[in-house]
Amino acid sequence: MRIPQLYVITMVGHYAITKLWRGLIEQMLCVCGASCDGCTYRDSECNGGCEALQGRVFWTKHINAVVCPVYQCVVENGYKNCGSCAKLPCKTWFTLKDPELSDAAHQKSIDDRVAKLKSTQV
Repeated sequence: MRIPQLYVITMVGHYAITKLWRGLIEQMLCVCGASCDGCTYRDSECNGGCEALQGRVFWTKHINAVVCPVYQCVVENGYKNCGSCAKLPCKTWFTLKDPELSDAAHQKSIDDRVAKLKSTQV
């Protein structure tokens, strides 16, 4: 008999933590749907992610900002994450492109993050 997969989604601050039943996987998502798990900056420059830093993540210095514009928007609008917004994905998502990504890779990143966020909306 095959046991169906059961996902438990828990909101912790602005993070969505998704756990597969029996603890087989756990994933921490930032407000934009980016996964902190496996990120090389999580424990160094980010020190736990955007929630822990209240959006003051290391890469904002590259766009002359103090706080991540996506994080700031989520907080200002009273959302838990971008998945609650009718404009998802918005112009900000498209303009915040990692210069190391191709246009196609950036679009795939957006599509993947939107899918993750929509799956956390319960």
